[in-house]
Amino acid sequence: MTAAVTRRATIRNPDYFFREGFTYTTVTPGKFSARYTPGNAVFDSGGGTYFAESNLMTYGALLNSEVAARYFEFLAPTLNYQPGDVSRIPVAPGLEDLELEGLAAVDAARRIWDSSELSWDFQGLGIQPAAVEQWVGERCDAIVKLRSTIANIELRNDQAIADLYGMKLDRTT
Repeated sequence: MTAAVTRRATIRNPDYFFREGFTYTTVTPGKFSARYTPGNAVFDSGGGTYFAESNLMTYGALLNSEVAARYFEFLAPTLNYQPGDVSRIPVAPGLEDLELEGLAAVDAARRIWDSSELSWDFQGLGIQPAAVEQWVGERCDAIVKLRSTIANIELRNDQAIADLYGMKLDRTT
């Protein structure tokens, strides 16, 4: 008779649980993207999280930049973005001195998300049934404006990072 094997989970890096960072999916067929996590969650092997002792928003802007996308073309040429690949994105001298707008982009994205019933911070629609059509139009307009704000912030951040890295961005696509 053979003894039963008991499998136990291994908890890795618990000191980083509930810390703010930028999380990303390790396997994706699309472009790499990192999303801000405010520190109310844990991470696992299905997605990595980038942590920084300081200037987290600056590093988040770098990870989401076209400069990082170009580095990922050869650092992670498959569908996988492992922590080692992410850690090999070079940090140019002066990156932390750039005045990027990462926090403004995160705040705009949070406002869009918090207007959804799926958000933990959803406060309700705050409308009367007779005003639903007007509210939907206003909400759509507000979301379009916030998305435009985010896109403009990303463009400015991309340009500042590309200038620092001495790269020229192709804006034809």
